[in-house]
Amino acid sequence: MHEFQISGLVTPLIAEKVLGSSGGILILTMGAMALMSTGSGEVMAISSIIVYDIYQTYIRPFRKDLKRTDCVLCGKLKKQTVVATYANDQDREILCHCRSVNKCHNCLEDIQRRHRPNLFGIKPPYMCPIHGQYRQYQDYLITFKNWCIIWVTLAIIPLGLIIFESGIDLNWIFYVGAIITIPCFPPVMLSIIWVKATSKGLMVGAITGFFCGSAATLTAASMYPNGLNDFLLNTVRDYSILAGTCFSFGVSLTGCLIISFSRIRLKINMTKIWNGRKCTT
Repeated sequence: MHEFQISGLVTPLIAEKVLGSSGGILILTMGAMALMSTGSGEVMAISSIIVYDIYQTYIRPFRKDLKRTDCVLCGKLKKQTVVATYANDQDREILCHCRSVNKCHNCLEDIQRRHRPNLFGIKPPYMCPIHGQYRQYQDYLITFKNWCIIWVTLAIIPLGLIIFESGIDLNWIFYVGAIITIPCFPPVMLSIIWVKATSKGLMVGAITGFFCGSAATLTAASMYPNGLNDFLLNTVRDYSILAGTCFSFGVSLTGCLIISFSRIRLKINMTKIWNGRKCTT
C-alpha cells in the first residue's frame, strides 16, 4: 500500500498519480503554507484582542474613567457633544481645543524628524504637546503586541501537547464548533450594517441562538439509533449538524431583530412621555 494511503492523505496521492511525484510535494507544500498562514493570522488576532481589547481598555488605558463625550487627548468635553452656546470664557475652558493630527504642524515635524536616519538607529521622542504622549502610548502598545505574539506562539506548544495527550476528538470539535460560532454571525453582521442594532439585542440573540442550536442538535441526534448513548457519533451526523446550524443562525438573527426593535420602540415611547411632561410643566 502506498505511504500516502497509509497516512490517510488522499489528496497528495491523487496529485501524485496525475502530476507525478512533484504533484504530491506541491499539494503538501500548499497545505503547509495554508496552515502556517491561518495559524499566524489566529496568533495575531489573539494578540490584538489581548492588547487592544483587554490591556488598553481595562488594565492600562491612556486615560482612566474616560467618558464617550470626553477627548482622549486632554480629557475635556468634546465640542461636538455640546448643544448649548457658552457665553463666557470660564465655560469655554471645559471644552476640548485639540486640533486634528492632519492640521498639526508639530506632528508633521515629529514625523519628518523620526524618519531621518541617525547614527544609532534610536528615534527621537515626540515633541508635539497635544498628540505626542498619545503617539508614544500607541508605540508602546505596538511593542507590547509584538511580545504578545511571541508569548501566544509559545503558548500554543503546551496547549497542543495537552490536547494531544487528553485524547479529545478534534473532528467532533470541528463539526460541533460551527453551532457555537454561527450564532455570532448575525450580531456581527447587524452591528456593521444596521445602525439601530442595540447591544442588548445582539447579546440576547447570540445567547439564545446558541442554546436553541444546541437543543436542536441534541434533539436531532436523539432520533438516530442508540440516541445520545452514541453521543460523539450521532451529534455530528448530517441532520444533527443541519438542525443545529439552522436553528442557531435563525434564532440568533430573529432574536437580535426583535429585541432591537423592542428597545427602539421603548426609547421612542419614553422620549414621547418625557417630552409630554416637559410641555405640561
